[in-house]
Amino acid sequence: MITNQSKKHLAYLGILLLATSCVTQQKYDELATEKVKADHMGQQYQADLLATQAELDELKKNYDQSEQQRKEAEAGLAASQENANQLEIELEELNTIYTNLLNNSGRLNRDLEAKQQRLENLSQELDDKRQENEA
Repeated sequence: MITNQSKKHLAYLGILLLATSCVTQQKYDELATEKVKADHMGQQYQADLLATQAELDELKKNYDQSEQQRKEAEAGLAASQENANQLEIELEELNTIYTNLLNNSGRLNRDLEAKQQRLENLSQELDDKRQENEA
């Protein structure tokens, strides 16, 4: 059975529990404001995260494109280098032909000069013999 004194103790205990567990309106408002701010910051962080993710995706896309362009440029450079090497070989061949032509031209000119000299000599001999025969 509950006595009056027990009832008093229970009443004091109830008041004490209510007094210690109650939150003032001001404290409640502060906590509510902090929650709103925290929610807003969370939304802002989420928006920032989405924007950053979009930027990252764009950067990855640009990187992939740049990487593809780099590979194509390297392939083009290799082809150009091969072409340059082939042209260098052809140039060496043409220089050899040109040098041979110059050498042959010099020899032909010398041969031509010798033949012209011989022709002039023969012509002179012929003229001399004609003059002897006419005299």
